[in-house]
Amino acid sequence: NPSSKGRADYLQKAVRILLQNGKAPQTICGIVRNIGREGQAASLLTLAELAGTYPRLLSFGQKRRLGVASALALNPRTLILDEITNGQDAIEKERMMQYLKTLNEEKGITIVLISHDMDVVRRYAKRAIVLKDGDLVYDGTPTALFGGAYDVEEWGLRRPTAAALAGSLGFTAATPEEFCRLLVRKGAED
Repeated sequence: NPSSKGRADYLQKAVRILLQNGKAPQTICGIVRNIGREGQAASLLTLAELAGTYPRLLSFGQKRRLGVASALALNPRTLILDEITNGQDAIEKERMMQYLKTLNEEKGITIVLISHDMDVVRRYAKRAIVLKDGDLVYDGTPTALFGGAYDVEEWGLRRPTAAALAGSLGFTAATPEEFCRLLVRKGAED
């Protein structure tokens, strides 16, 4: 919990002591910078400029990003992230998701997202697993999930914006691109 860790300079000293003893990852991004690749992670997650900031003064979104950056300091093969885009404005959400996508594609880190943001799931997930009351009700691609064959609302999900808008106009579309293509076609037919 980044907000309860105390003063930034104390954290920097504590992590360096742990590093010397071989008992900690290289750094806690955004609070301790300029040590190895975590400085790069902090920069990409827009935390580098906050290195000296008292943790309780960080915004909710900054704390989210700090949590991810701290986990990356452990060099994980898998990151499990619960509602990681909550508290992020559209720009920060996009930055976070692009960074996670890069980690997955370039570093081979498996990203497990737990999310109710179906636009994020539709756009970034390669595989979607839906549980309802603890039971597996879907395991497949987001495109198939939101393509109209499944009543996702019955499972407590909200359709992504493009899929919901298409449904209100009488057709199905899983992606914004598909929505635009079908809308143009529908307009030409009318």
